[in-house]
Amino acid sequence: MNTAVLYFVELLVLAPSNYVLQIVIGTTIHYGYGLGLYGKVGAVQGFVLSVAVFAMQMPLSALYLARLPTGPLEWLWRRISHGRPAVSS
Repeated sequence: MNTAVLYFVELLVLAPSNYVLQIVIGTTIHYGYGLGLYGKVGAVQGFVLSVAVFAMQMPLSALYLARLPTGPLEWLWRRISHGRPAVSS
């Protein structure tokens, strides 16, 4: 399979964890407890930041999944819904 496609598949496997990570990064960049850039970043800069965060998550997701079978939120979701952690294949 194409390497770019694999990065997207790994992003999907870690979708809840990546979503929460995007929220943490975004609020840290924009709110006062971080860089405080809310209202100071235009549309183009915001788009570039979003693409940069997304591009950063692609290889990080691949590295994470090379070591562990599932993300932390995915593990928690499976634990709560099924009563057991994910089984590595």
